[in-house]
Amino acid sequence: MSFFKNQCPAIALLLLLLFSKPGYAQWKTAGDCAFPAGKHYFNVVADEKPVTDADLDHPPKTPSKAKFPVPPPHAAAVAQAEQDYDAGRFAEAAAHLKPFISQQLVAPQVLNQYARALYRLPGGKPQSYAAYQRLIVLLDAYGREDAATCAIYLTFRESYYKLATLQMDNAKWRSAAYNFSRFLYTLNTVAAWKTNDIYESALQYQTECFAELGDVKLCRHYGQRTLKFFPHNQYVLSYLARLPTASTVKP
Repeated sequence: MSFFKNQCPAIALLLLLLFSKPGYAQWKTAGDCAFPAGKHYFNVVADEKPVTDADLDHPPKTPSKAKFPVPPPHAAAVAQAEQDYDAGRFAEAAAHLKPFISQQLVAPQVLNQYARALYRLPGGKPQSYAAYQRLIVLLDAYGREDAATCAIYLTFRESYYKLATLQMDNAKWRSAAYNFSRFLYTLNTVAAWKTNDIYESALQYQTECFAELGDVKLCRHYGQRTLKFFPHNQYVLSYLARLPTASTVKP
């Protein structure tokens, strides 16, 4: 397993300190990311394997007895699906993996490649949504996600982003905001992934999510952050225009 805290302890410590500062009533923020206030630990993983007790900064008092069965990787089918996806053959990409999706145990990469192919197919987003939900539930279990712990699997950054957009389509604003923050965390962890287009879209979508949640402070935070880095952005202006002036907002 490649557990990120062991690769870059300085970043892990910095983020822990940032997120330990007081934030808004229900969320706490550090730059691009907003997480529920109860999240105190961050299991950041650089592969697709379950976290073990030995990986944790704060292992449980009672050793975990949870064991995850290893699903078949179907590596050849995943590779062919990825090749078809890159060539724009989305239906073919999904078809390579569909026979495995009904199985009880499905590997994360199988779900990921299947979901991303359906995401690009006309009429495929409902099935993509279901597959992405199944994938993230699996990764959350692998990463020991709970009320106090946030699990982030770096190599599945696209999955957090696309699931969040589908959650927006289904008015699941809090879940979308959480997954956009997990996605933004990955961009800030690996600078090469932080292209302008994807970074701008995530910030502007966070503005919309918090507007829909009625969180004035975080809507303004993300709207202003979007305009700070992308001053010509028009998407956030309508959300910011609806907000009360800063002087009228209660602390």
